[in-house]
Amino acid sequence: MTQNTAQTLSPTEATCGERPGLSFLDSSTFDAGVEPGAVTYVRDEGVRFWSGYLVLGDVVVSVTGDDRRVVTEVLESADAPGFSPIK
Repeated sequence: MTQNTAQTLSPTEATCGERPGLSFLDSSTFDAGVEPGAVTYVRDEGVRFWSGYLVLGDVVVSVTGDDRRVVTEVLESADAPGFSPIK
């Protein structure tokens, strides 16, 4: 059995993509619908938010929030040489 190493930091307990926050996920089990660096507007069952992610080795950094600029800045702050979010 593989241990789940996902960690989410958000104002309330939530899983990745449900509420504004920052998640660190296992890249081997992460399945994305868009390419890394794309910050997209998501409408999911009445919930609306901006979302983006990048892959740093074995870890996916996933960010969700109400403000596109904040989501983009969080992704830009990650230490990924040569990375630039898609604008």
